[in-house]
Amino acid sequence: MPDAVNYAPDQLRAIADSGTGTVSLAGQLMGMLTKDLPDEHWTAATHEGGNHILWTIGHIATSNAQLCGTVGGACAIPEGYEKLFAMGSEPVGDRGAYPAPSEVLGFADRARAALLEAWAGASPEALSKPTEGMLAGAYPTAAHMIHFAGMHEMTHHGQIMQIRRKLGLPRVIG
Repeated sequence: MPDAVNYAPDQLRAIADSGTGTVSLAGQLMGMLTKDLPDEHWTAATHEGGNHILWTIGHIATSNAQLCGTVGGACAIPEGYEKLFAMGSEPVGDRGAYPAPSEVLGFADRARAALLEAWAGASPEALSKPTEGMLAGAYPTAAHMIHFAGMHEMTHHGQIMQIRRKLGLPRVIG
């Protein structure tokens, strides 16, 4: 990928705008994947120790809230959510260890809305900020990080689709 400094402001805006479409679609898919989910299946996983549905939704939401800061936005993360859901946390099968699914879904909606708002209002300077860390090679600027958010969410939605299939629930797509 070209160096971050080689992107013109209109290119960065186009990159950011295309990524927000993926994030929006991911939000619609989350609703489709969870609307008919019986309460007893929220901690179902594809295998022992795997990501279960409730952890996955909370993880996506926490990640999206954290990403808001990349371009100067903000989204308050509920107390205890980073310990439960942030990168490096481990899902546990005890349903009682987690907030209610409706609470986690509500936070996911708020975090996604804040993420989309942050990218929509981001200045060219914010969008051109070089990315640091392990994602910098694939996502060289802040503008590119909205694509990570969409890819990250869709990857986890694939896990939820596999769990639904294992449980014998109807397919949502495909």
